[in-house]
Amino acid sequence: MVLYSLFSWSLVVITAVTLVWPLNVPLLALACKVRQGRQPIDMEPKEFWTRSTFGALGLAGFTLVLLGLVYVLVVSAELPRHIVHLVLFMAYLPVGVWYLFWIYALEDLLQGLSVFMLYFLLPLLPLLVAGRVFRVANLLERLAPWLLPAT
Repeated sequence: MVLYSLFSWSLVVITAVTLVWPLNVPLLALACKVRQGRQPIDMEPKEFWTRSTFGALGLAGFTLVLLGLVYVLVVSAELPRHIVHLVLFMAYLPVGVWYLFWIYALEDLLQGLSVFMLYFLLPLLPLLVAGRVFRVANLLERLAPWLLPAT
């Protein structure tokens, strides 16, 4: 059950990062820059920020679809939430990686995977601290219990 909880909390992190859309555009740009390292970004600044804007917007759209599917499958169809979370996370991952690969015109999918992972791992510690301080788990338990892991 611990493995299923990991995927459920991963969906919560994905939701927290992607649904604050205008605020996460610099975060996606930072993830792309961190992946580049010391090499300069091979795009004009306007093009880079446009791609970052639409990259974050596209991932937010995918997340809304993901949340809709989780709600329909867990609440309406009454499927086990841990299995639904696992399957939908495994479906979201390649879609998100491919989308970032496409939007940034990267050379291979591993570069897309690294941008995708950095996009969610960079804000992870601040999210964990804020979640603990503001007791977000209690709020989520009241508002969206179908998104949290089964206890």
